[in-house]
Amino acid sequence: MQLRSRGCVMPNSDSEELRAELLSLLDKQFEVLELSACVTLTDEEKPEYEARKQRIHELFKQLGTFRAAA
Repeated sequence: MQLRSRGCVMPNSDSEELRAELLSLLDKQFEVLELSACVTLTDEEKPEYEARKQRIHELFKQLGTFRAAA
């Protein structure tokens, strides 16, 4: 059962875990973007960046599913 407070859905543990992972990935992406403004990403960093970008997209979709279900 989800509780509502002032019209907002109270987060459950699943959405909180997704949110925490999303924030961590976004922080890393911002670090890489700042670094890439000064130097070119290495061949190793490029696929890591793309993998994080894909995971971020997946997490946004999952969080949207939670929000739509509420």
